[in-house]
Amino acid sequence: MKKIIIFLFVIALAISLIACSNQNEEPVVSDNYNNEMSDEADVFPAIADATLYRGEVEYVSITDGLNTLVLRQVPGTDFGADSLTVLIDAETRSDFSIADVHLGDHIAVYYNATYSNPDGLTSMEVTAIVLRLLPPASASVFVGTITDLEVYPTGGNLRLFIDEDESYEIVVTFGNFTQLYLDINDLSVGDGIVVFTDGASNTSDYTLHVQALEIRLV
Repeated sequence: MKKIIIFLFVIALAISLIACSNQNEEPVVSDNYNNEMSDEADVFPAIADATLYRGEVEYVSITDGLNTLVLRQVPGTDFGADSLTVLIDAETRSDFSIADVHLGDHIAVYYNATYSNPDGLTSMEVTAIVLRLLPPASASVFVGTITDLEVYPTGGNLRLFIDEDESYEIVVTFGNFTQLYLDINDLSVGDGIVVFTDGASNTSDYTLHVQALEIRLV
């Protein structure tokens, strides 16, 4: 009987030592994870000084040497020109294949603005540094008039009246996740704004609720 008790004690001690040893080991990150992170960094180089344009595709040209997109900004937004001709060369980075682009796709382009745009510019041509495929504009860009506004220290909510063919209201939440291109404290009921989201939304009390990634003045 004593031999059995000693044997069980030795096994329990061994299991305890193994568990302690495993707790001291650092977590293992797979090579695949590191490669994915590296690939993403390669796709999106530093674009802090680049100019941004967002628009929907209205023309696509695919050739061996140089691909071309023509984007048109969503009505109510202002990125410097009504339309933009985007040249895509070997140096351009993107998160999609140009061969998969369709008319109406919503795309963001980052480019170097090395010239000043003349007043009243309606179209211009640039070479893209980075291209990103965005959620459809109909689900991620909201242009409207503020009908109610609540601002808190960490964010707030506003109601936005969307005046389209079928007018409706949405509730917009903003916070530290929102890039503001205005002073939120200067906003008031009746102001026109543009809200950019990631395309996600939910419905409560028959009203669409979204989280703002960006808010700009109309």
